[in-house]
Amino acid sequence: MIGIRFEIPNEWNSYLSLIFKDVNDKTFNWIISDEEIYLADYSDLFKESIYKNDTFKEVISNDKYYLISGNILAFKSLNYKDISTYEDFLNSDCEILMVVVDSYYVDVYVKNDKILEQIRNNAIDNKFKNIEYIIKDSNRNIFHTY
Repeated sequence: MIGIRFEIPNEWNSYLSLIFKDVNDKTFNWIISDEEIYLADYSDLFKESIYKNDTFKEVISNDKYYLISGNILAFKSLNYKDISTYEDFLNSDCEILMVVVDSYYVDVYVKNDKILEQIRNNAIDNKFKNIEYIIKDSNRNIFHTY
């Protein structure tokens, strides 16, 4: 398994905090890109594009916000590079890559099995819909879910 996919409700909430609950690697640097995530006053949730773990956790836990789309990546270093393919992800310092699309659809790719299971448990605990693992089909070099 290389990740997990699920759907969140299309409503105001602190979904990033719910998804990443108990994912507490103090060494993570979180990179935020291509995001549309708004606070109640329609200002951006993220004012910066890079956060240390503690600051990231504080930002995502404070208020309810509307999560439309975004790419959220956790790196153990600041050795950030663009990631376009799964191979790019594997060959990078990125530990978590989350993509949110259309306010509902969430894909999270994770290198650490314990973190993957924690995110899965968080999705189950929060009654997110259509929870399924993402696996890689090495014969055809495409992604499948089950």
